[in-house]
Amino acid sequence: MFARLLCWMPLVAMSLIVAVSSGCGGKTVGRSLLSTKLSKREVKVSVDGPAWITSQEETALVSFDNWKLVVEQTRVLLDGKDIAPLAEDAALVEVDFTSGTLTVTADGVTVATVTLRK
Repeated sequence: MFARLLCWMPLVAMSLIVAVSSGCGGKTVGRSLLSTKLSKREVKVSVDGPAWITSQEETALVSFDNWKLVVEQTRVLLDGKDIAPLAEDAALVEVDFTSGTLTVTADGVTVATVTLRK
């Protein structure tokens, strides 16, 4: 009898861990990790929720959470508005959207931080 109880203990413990870690009514938000390689530049994107990336010649187009971000050769646009200049020779542009804040870096230097509202 005691041996049977010991066999079930790990299963019961795992069930409790899953139940406690899932919480009550918590909202799960996935994260999208995307990248594209242009001829002279790589664009990496990390955003809360779903996102899509495409490229045309020397331009990367990113769509996420009702916004459209365009990384051109010398600037970054958000919904058609210029939000940051880029050095033409920047090899790596990184875009991060976390908890409503959009951050754009070029070769490790922050070039834009914007708070986005739905």
